[in-house]
Amino acid sequence: MIFKITGKYFIPGLERKIKNIPSNAQIVLQNKTITHGQNTEIIGIRSNIIKQIISKINISFEETIYNI
Repeated sequence: MIFKITGKYFIPGLERKIKNIPSNAQIVLQNKTITHGQNTEIIGIRSNIIKQIISKINISFEETIYNI
């Protein structure tokens, strides 16, 4: 899984938390939506689907993730 974490965040025990992600999870998101999309300050995406997601970006990454 590839993770993007905005630099202003510190997540205590991140490695332990990553190990607890179910093996069949495709996308991991922070639990907060915004008006025009999904917050993406913290996001994890399986490497086998990241190209597919990037190719769907029309307006913004946040809106694309929200629509998925």
